[in-house]
Amino acid sequence: MAKGFGRKLINWVLGAEGTVNTVLGIFSMIAVALVVTADLVNPHWKLPFLNYDWHQLLIGVRTIIWGAFVVSYGVYCLLSGRPLSYIKSHILELLVCACWIPHYTEGSFHIFSQMLVLSRFVPMDVLQLTGTLAHAWRVVRFTGQRFQAHPVFVTGAAAAVLVSTSAVLLGHFEPQTYHSFWEGIWFSLTTVTTIGFGPAPVTGAGKVITSVLIVIGMSLAGVFIGLISEIVRNKLFNRSARLDFTTLGEVQGELLRTKALVEKLQADNRETNALLRELVAQRESAPSTAASSDKVLDLAEAAAPAVVSPAKKQD
Repeated sequence: MAKGFGRKLINWVLGAEGTVNTVLGIFSMIAVALVVTADLVNPHWKLPFLNYDWHQLLIGVRTIIWGAFVVSYGVYCLLSGRPLSYIKSHILELLVCACWIPHYTEGSFHIFSQMLVLSRFVPMDVLQLTGTLAHAWRVVRFTGQRFQAHPVFVTGAAAAVLVSTSAVLLGHFEPQTYHSFWEGIWFSLTTVTTIGFGPAPVTGAGKVITSVLIVIGMSLAGVFIGLISEIVRNKLFNRSARLDFTTLGEVQGELLRTKALVEKLQADNRETNALLRELVAQRESAPSTAASSDKVLDLAEAAAPAVVSPAKKQD
């Protein structure tokens, strides 16, 4: 019985993998949003009705997201039966688990995080950047799979994530050029829309970030603007299109009614022709009938005197 329950549980977990991936995709969106808003909110800002400040909330949400990725990755890697193949096909999730570990500054979680992270070999900023980029790429992949159903939303969300992430990275790696998040947003927007109005980066990291922004951002902006133009065009010409379709439907209905009327007239015409032929046939046979009746009368009159004359003679 225990084996049967375990098998059912495993099958249920495997069947829920699609739902888990959807939840993890939403978690990646939240993770990118946390990274973007981390520098915009005062870390000592208190949440309404809660005795937590923004920094504590940020660490708590990051811990939940990281824990969800670690648990799901470990469970499905073991249940797949082919761990190496699973690791190769889920590199982004592995980067999130290994690099995007919440960084605690005090308490027992601080010791735990220091044991897990690779900061002794790789700088913490590089690890956090790698994990954030893995989250961002998962968001792009997650939204790309749903492009056909919601193209405008998916493209706009991907462009917004790209612009905001670029602004945060530029402000972090090149603060001497981009003094605030909003200056990075302005530069990213002008770069994506090919306007190019803003201070150019001077450091190597800033140039790399800008190059990635140009390559990916211009494509997303082109697709997004094209979709918006298509929607506006459909809205403007929707009324005339509806009128054209209505007129076409009315014409088709009138043609069907005309066709039915023509078929009815043709049937009536056939019946009329049949009656006319019958009347003509009767009229053609009428003279011969009259002539034969006249001959009968003549013979009767001729035979009548012969029958009557003997009686007259007896008289």
